[in-house]
Amino acid sequence: MSLELTILEYLNNNDNGSYVDITFIDENYLALTEKADELRAKNLILIDKSSSRDFEAFGIPNNNRKKSIQAKIKMTGKIYLHSVKKIEKLTDQNKKSNRSWKLASLFNF
Repeated sequence: MSLELTILEYLNNNDNGSYVDITFIDENYLALTEKADELRAKNLILIDKSSSRDFEAFGIPNNNRKKSIQAKIKMTGKIYLHSVKKIEKLTDQNKKSNRSWKLASLFNF
């Protein structure tokens, strides 16, 4: 499953109306932030930019740590996720039916 669908699936499953931390969905933090920004640009999710904290006062530099990504899914994101799942389900069914016809031709039915 692609990172885009992983993010949308996670947000859909954990949708309680508030922002959810998606930082630990994938190990590649840079790819995760890029994909989250793409989803926000497509108007599928909302990202809370004000959720990151400033730890410089405690001696922890901000540039060396991963910032938390807080997001929530929008209704358009839910619709998009549902349509992609439906398309995947249909293609899986077509593959199974093609496989059965190939098997039937093998036995000359």
